[in-house]
Amino acid sequence: MKIYLASPFFTEEQNKRLDSITQIVKNNGYDYFSPREFFIIDTKHDKDIRKQVFEKNLEEIKSSDIIISVTDGRDLGTLFETGYAFSLNKIIIGFYSKAKTEKFNLMLAESCYDVASDFRELDIILKRLKTENDITKKYYAGMVE
Repeated sequence: MKIYLASPFFTEEQNKRLDSITQIVKNNGYDYFSPREFFIIDTKHDKDIRKQVFEKNLEEIKSSDIIISVTDGRDLGTLFETGYAFSLNKIIIGFYSKAKTEKFNLMLAESCYDVASDFRELDIILKRLKTENDITKKYYAGMVE
């Protein structure tokens, strides 16, 4: 199974979080695609490069089985990728570190197979998907907005 890592990677904190998530994905034996590892675009790139990155990300979402959506910070690109993946009936795992203490977006809660609030929970979810092959959506019992 292949995982698409939908996550912001603009700050040191975001990159550290993504590094940890990537390691968990690797440790569980999944193939993955991370836009950060493909191409980092800046505001000066021309329209052809922007189009190439956009199309590559859509292609990788389509070819993935699972999307890990890191919603800390509510990055608009990540939210777009998550909605697009949902429209393709992909398994979406939300990663929201404040899920136990703050409200989670209703649309994300309803579109996610499961939500992890820390790395340990993410590891458990990925192990469960791999060993039990159970894709039954788990009910998000936390607070929503």
